[in-house]
Amino acid sequence: MPADKRPAVCRRILVVDDNPDSTSSLATLLERTGNATRIANDGLEAVQMAETFRPDVILLDLGLSLMNGYEVAQKFGRSRGATISY
Repeated sequence: MPADKRPAVCRRILVVDDNPDSTSSLATLLERTGNATRIANDGLEAVQMAETFRPDVILLDLGLSLMNGYEVAQKFGRSRGATISY
């Protein structure tokens, strides 16, 4: 990507969905626009991934297995003082 087309800020983005095709496609698109991404396919994996990856943004499916998206969002909000938008 040419330097003048890159975003001013590279974000660390965690993409969470139980549909592997969706997470892979979205992560690829976000990487092509200059962001660093990681993928999680369930709520528990998202929580574990966030501890090590420390994302700036989490794109979170609400209908997840093992721990639903609302529970994941509440956990992030309590542990990091994050602002949660639904």
